Amino acid sequence: MNQLPTITPENLSYPILPGAWPSLGHFPQAAWDTPKVLREAQALGPLVWINLSGWGLIIVHPDGYELLKGKALSVASMANQGAELIGGSVLSVDGVEHRRMRGAMNRPFTPEGLSGEGAAKRMAELVEARSKGMAESPRFNALNELRDLALDIIFGVLGVPDADLPWWREKYQTTLLASVPFAKNVPFSPTWFARRANAEIAARLGSEATRAQAEGSPGLLAALMRGRDENGRGLNPEELIANVRLLGLAGHETTASILTWSLSYLSQDDALWDRLVAEANAAGHIPQAPADLKQHPIAEAIFRESLRLRTPVPVMSRALVLPAEIAGCTLPVGTHVRLPLWLWNRDPARYPEPERYNPDRWLGRDRKPDPVEMSPFGGGAHFCLGYHLAILEGVQLLTAMAQRAQGRRLRLVKGALPAERFFPLIQPMGKDTEMVWERA
Repeated sequence: MNQLPTITPENLSYPILPGAWPSLGHFPQAAWDTPKVLREAQALGPLVWINLSGWGLIIVHPDGYELLKGKALSVASMANQGAELIGGSVLSVDGVEHRRMRGAMNRPFTPEGLSGEGAAKRMAELVEARSKGMAESPRFNALNELRDLALDIIFGVLGVPDADLPWWREKYQTTLLASVPFAKNVPFSPTWFARRANAEIAARLGSEATRAQAEGSPGLLAALMRGRDENGRGLNPEELIANVRLLGLAGHETTASILTWSLSYLSQDDALWDRLVAEANAAGHIPQAPADLKQHPIAEAIFRESLRLRTPVPVMSRALVLPAEIAGCTLPVGTHVRLPLWLWNRDPARYPEPERYNPDRWLGRDRKPDPVEMSPFGGGAHFCLGYHLAILEGVQLLTAMAQRAQGRRLRLVKGALPAERFFPLIQPMGKDTEMVWERA
């Protein structure tokens, strides 16, 4: 792709969010309280300059929704800022290279692929085992348990045997330090530690890929190694490792966070818990494949509503490769834009009473979620490859927990919702996520 021009506040005269620090921009404020920063930007107008790892124009105006549907956006800005996290993966390239990678990887992550490769069944087995342990413990730390479950599922469906979950969890959490936008080349800086962890992850994944190839192992890792696009082209070894590394990074912290929030909200609402239990009992078993999700609309609605209110990635960064009309203004090619998913998910025109947790807003529809409603999973060509896996995992866990608890006549004790942390993702504070059972 040709080098994009650099568009800055000097080129386009829009309001600039005050309070940027020298060299650090608005990063310190956003790391401390992302919603406050986004609300302050929203108050200044539909288009506002903000400095988060470089200047970008945050698009508060609803017209920004349309960008998710078209071809005007590039991941160039994301790739430049997050090379340690996404470099070499499908999230770091556009155009022909992206289509090749995506085409080679796509099939195992479709509903048919998840069923055909045995991934959905393996997920169900792992969820059943983990939910049994949580239901049999008088109290448990939801975030820790669900982080381990999410990693267990990722490595289980990949076909990596007996994964050392504490090691992987520590390494993946360390890689997120690369989000700190300063001291990139300084020894013992956050990025320095992130790069070391990334190298260790890549080495282990390379060993697993070699083993899978030698043994002809089942699972998604072997399927990705066999995958080819429509022209018969597959992933090279470096691309395979980069994309499997991304799958683990993107798939465990985010899913664990949303499921923790889901359990926290369920603990607040006895009526919602009873509805989930009734649905789980009527189905008789947790979903074994994406096709089974139609029997679990309440569980899916709970997961989607938690994702709406507690989106782990609050802002998406992209660059314009085509001019875009926003709020009556033309933005030129090269403009780095920030798409504020956190604000869009609270748009009162789209979500009445947007701050209220209301899973019923997802029920009784005659249409599938639209691109904006699915924006936490990305949009357009770069829509999340693991979308079906994440939804299935969420519904499986919520259904399994309801069935296990009902069998033991338990429900979650009401308590305060966890406090939030805002860096490197929006997540519940781990110390606040201890769940306690009581007799129903």
